[in-house]
Amino acid sequence: MNLKLRLCYLESIIFFRQTGVRIILVITLLLSTSSVLNGIYQVNNQQRLIATAQQQQQEATKATESKLAYYDHDAGYAAYYQYHLTYDKPSALAFLALGQRDVVPYILKVRALGLEGQLYDNENYNPTLAALGGFDWLFVLSYILPLLVIAFCYDFYSGEREAGRMAVLTVSGPSPFMLWTRKLAIRILPLFAVFLLPMLMGAIGLNVDVTTLLLLVLVAVLYGFFWVIVCMVVARSALSAITHAFVLVSAWVLLTLVLPAMAHLWVKQHYPAPQGVSISVQQRDVIHAGWDQPKDATMQAFYQHYPQYAASGPITSGFHWKWYFAFQYLGDLAVAQLATDYHNTLLQQDQLTNQVGYLLPVVAVQSFVYGKAETGVVAQLTYLNKIRLYHAQIREFYYPYLFAENPFMHKDFALIPTWPPKIP
Repeated sequence: MNLKLRLCYLESIIFFRQTGVRIILVITLLLSTSSVLNGIYQVNNQQRLIATAQQQQQEATKATESKLAYYDHDAGYAAYYQYHLTYDKPSALAFLALGQRDVVPYILKVRALGLEGQLYDNENYNPTLAALGGFDWLFVLSYILPLLVIAFCYDFYSGEREAGRMAVLTVSGPSPFMLWTRKLAIRILPLFAVFLLPMLMGAIGLNVDVTTLLLLVLVAVLYGFFWVIVCMVVARSALSAITHAFVLVSAWVLLTLVLPAMAHLWVKQHYPAPQGVSISVQQRDVIHAGWDQPKDATMQAFYQHYPQYAASGPITSGFHWKWYFAFQYLGDLAVAQLATDYHNTLLQQDQLTNQVGYLLPVVAVQSFVYGKAETGVVAQLTYLNKIRLYHAQIREFYYPYLFAENPFMHKDFALIPTWPPKIP
């Protein structure tokens, strides 16, 4: 056997005979495996809930159909009572980083009424800069892996020095660089392999794109090596192993918790955004005030946006569905700019977060994985924008029935636009 290979083999045997090393590797495997299994379970559960919601939508439509004869096939009742299902299916990589899907709805039923009041039951937040998140693979990568690297490397030099072997090691080999590189590889490569194996198995089982998978592995390895470098910088000092451990854990707290939290506050202050619920409240105030507005003024404001219905005739009764749905639409229109500003602010916060990633590796890694998993702020706002498009198609489907006072028959239910919306 080649001498270098034999030395590597012997050093590996010595290293892995240590009980603490084996325990750390087992813990790493358990944490990585449990995080991947939990992510897969959560994604499968979301898919089941979406399938259940689709079945419930069919049952709800049949219930509305059965009641429609009681209301003389009045289209207004169909538009008022019928719920329309929207959902955001998880991507193939969502099991690695649940992100927004863990805190905001990925299933939402909407009606042809004012939309903004239906959107903000839960608030968006930026998961990239959250100090702690749900237990998924990204959580283990971001916060646990650095601690495992520290556990393997905190005494890399000081351990040899305190054991009295440093002088022998520095003169025994032809290349000190190759010596220490070999010893480092023996410590780190098994740790990375054990950490990445469950993710690779899960991704392959879910048919994740190979190129994307390789990028994720590269990012994870680079992040791990960042912490290896931090350990090596600290380990070169002439301090004790215990002091190195304390300094490295302090660096972990600073780089993964304190500075990201401070950056989060800075991003929020730099681009302050109102809460989504405030948009909902303002929209509902406008809609409630619509009951007291002159019907003719409401209809004229509506006809400015839908002039094709201006010839539908005046409202002679105390209540008419076309008037009701007109001021529902005007309620959305009244807060449209505020909703746009809110969404733009969230996008600006997300872009600024990505820029913070140039300084904080943990933020950069989270931004990258959330983007690939399609579970970040951008993905959530994309879903909301699709809901807006779908809601507009739903409204405009009912308008011809409401303004022409055409009956809504059972056959018309099959004509209702379905999710996902058609992109114009």
